[in-house]
Amino acid sequence: MLVAILITYLATSLFGYFVHRSLHQPWMGEAHRRHMCHHQELYPVRSYQSETYRDPGKNSTVLTFVWASIPMVGAPILFAASGWIGWITMAIVVAEMLLFGWLSDLIHDQFHLLRSPLNRFAAFRRWNELHYQHHLGDMQTNFGIFDYGFDKLFGTYHQGVAIPTDKEHI
Repeated sequence: MLVAILITYLATSLFGYFVHRSLHQPWMGEAHRRHMCHHQELYPVRSYQSETYRDPGKNSTVLTFVWASIPMVGAPILFAASGWIGWITMAIVVAEMLLFGWLSDLIHDQFHLLRSPLNRFAAFRRWNELHYQHHLGDMQTNFGIFDYGFDKLFGTYHQGVAIPTDKEHI
């Protein structure tokens, strides 16, 4: 069971990395345009954080992740139906994938809140610096949200920089 949990974590993290990296490529068409709205209109460098989350509305890319994840979430269900894995393992794997996706979305939204309650945690502040680097201008770095292992593996990791706290940049 622990092996299944580890494999699921790695697969889900890799999936998130590649979908996010793909959203930065013009060949993604409308999904790329929507994601660039997040970077250039909603949360540009000089306005990276706000008092309240700026809802992207029709420019949300959450649905892109949902649609892209259907085969990944469906695979363990098919494996269980085929008898390759047990139903309990399938339920744990699917729950882990959904939890990972939900946490990624939640943590990402918190990065852009000036007074996030998560700011009290050192790990969150570090992840936010890495995400800020992603917004800073080199959008081809730091595609992870809270796991940057694949950024390191694929050469897209950047150390990150401190987030300005003066009102001019917020």
